[in-house]
Amino acid sequence: MTTEHPTGETSTSADGSAPGTIRGVATETTMGSRDLALRRRTLLARCIAARDMHVYTLAFVATFGEEGEDGGGDILAARQLGVLYKRYKVLAVLTARIVHGASWAQVAEWLGVKEDTARALFERAEQRWRDSDPAPWAPILDERFTVDGASPIEIRDEDVPRLAAELDAYYVAHTDDLTERRAYTRAHPHRLLPVSDGLPR
Repeated sequence: MTTEHPTGETSTSADGSAPGTIRGVATETTMGSRDLALRRRTLLARCIAARDMHVYTLAFVATFGEEGEDGGGDILAARQLGVLYKRYKVLAVLTARIVHGASWAQVAEWLGVKEDTARALFERAEQRWRDSDPAPWAPILDERFTVDGASPIEIRDEDVPRLAAELDAYYVAHTDDLTERRAYTRAHPHRLLPVSDGLPR
């Protein structure tokens, strides 16, 4: 079966199914593995955090304050962007650790800090995420509540195909240059759909 993908590329699979489709993701992966499910949840959460930052900053390009605005709105928006950035940074570290198996020494080198500092900043967040806390970037107030920093990211196993498809579509919709998409496809021949085909299997 020959398939035309959102990236503008086509591909053919030997068994008649469309490679790189969400149906393929679901059938090729055994979601019963707790480790695999954690890795997929972590990678998707990082992608969602990146998308949310993009959505938020996109509005800054052509949004101006009302007449008489003193600029405070922009500063408040910058504060909120900092919150979204913190969420993304935590998830970037968790992705390196959980998805790619990076050591704390490697994480520290990439952050430009000492290993003890990296552990102090992110080790507890990693454990909270592994324990299914959907917002490990937010400080804990007590056993029941966390500070409302950036929205929690809750991903159930059954949500994975839908969320991956949404992120694929978002990437394609915001990559206006077809040449750029084709270059991405050539550089990543097995990732015709950038998120779905990049999920751990």
